Amino acid sequence: MKTLIIYGTRKGCTKKCANILAKKINARVVDIKKAYQINLSDYNTVIIGSSIRIGKIVKKLKNWTSKNQKDLLTKQIGFFICSGDTKQNYIEMNYPAQLVEHAFATAYFGGELNIEDFGAIMRFMLKKKAGVTESYNRLDDKVINSFTGSCMKASA
Repeated sequence: MKTLIIYGTRKGCTKKCANILAKKINARVVDIKKAYQINLSDYNTVIIGSSIRIGKIVKKLKNWTSKNQKDLLTKQIGFFICSGDTKQNYIEMNYPAQLVEHAFATAYFGGELNIEDFGAIMRFMLKKKAGVTESYNRLDDKVINSFTGSCMKASA
């Protein structure tokens, strides 16, 4: 049984999490920017991960999931989000309800932010609007490990 992890990232946290997950479950990892290389018929399990910015997942990933919804509904699917804000229902807000209901698991992995990755204007906005004054790593290993277990059960 083959597993695909497809992800969209803005600053690299989701890529990092996709690779951690892939090592644990022996999956192929593909950035949404290279989605043209994917033949979904080669996989029985598909894990979809995205970062969040202003409440939205990566647009190319949103478009890809909508375009491939019919095929995804024939697979075991799971969703994960990387975000500093784990209190929102970002998965439900950004993916078609039918896919979310079909998913064997959904998870919010937490996030990390390197303040130096942003320009002066964005750093100012992060400080003023979100109160972020320093870099952080808030990835939740317990959540990632639990999601990994769900993935292994689904692909067995």
